[in-house]
Amino acid sequence: MKEINLTLDNLDEVFPEDFTQEQIAKAKTLFLKRLAEKAHKFYGGKIQVIPKASVPGFNWFNVWYTPGVSKISTTIRDNN
Repeated sequence: MKEINLTLDNLDEVFPEDFTQEQIAKAKTLFLKRLAEKAHKFYGGKIQVIPKASVPGFNWFNVWYTPGVSKISTTIRDNN
């Protein structure tokens, strides 16, 4: 049995040769689901959002969100 590449681009080649296309599809799906579950547990999630701007105090959320978002949105609307 071949080893799986880190890029996962050879998944079709790692299953037994006597597997049908349907069996390969099911096996790949099961493998990817389990890998996703293990990666999620290992990393504590898959995506991280990091702010570009600082938030030195709670009131800065008013700048970056409402009404700050509405000012940017209405400016874009008015310029179109």
